[in-house]
Amino acid sequence: MVNDIRSELQDFLESKQYIPLTSPLWNYFYFSQKKPQSSEEESKQLDKIKSQLKKERGIYALELIKENKSELLYIGKGNPIRDRILSHYKKLSKNPKKDKDNRIKFFQENQGEVKIYYLELNEKGEQEIIEHLLSYILQPKYKKWRPI
Repeated sequence: MVNDIRSELQDFLESKQYIPLTSPLWNYFYFSQKKPQSSEEESKQLDKIKSQLKKERGIYALELIKENKSELLYIGKGNPIRDRILSHYKKLSKNPKKDKDNRIKFFQENQGEVKIYYLELNEKGEQEIIEHLLSYILQPKYKKWRPI
């Protein structure tokens, strides 16, 4: 029965072009998600994010690309998306404190070239549902999925 539900949800997401992430519904750009070596480098990277993302609200996915292979790292939502992506990048320079900062550790351990997919969705309820459905179906490495 679980496989039937999973299959039906996947069919639904495909019918609305939420998957695959390469569907025409999604926008994307490439980004070097690496700890900056200088404040100048950090500023340049922050500017790149700001130039790619305006004040769109919606959902996003981060895909790590290493040795011509990709791995879906993370699915999230942002109001606006730009602020969430900026906060993820800034985590690379932070010191994680104990078990409380799992997300900081996660981003520091998964650095490299990323493809950032994003989709404008203004309605918060829709963002929440689509984020959870995508996480359930696509199973990103950072699993923050929880029952709604």
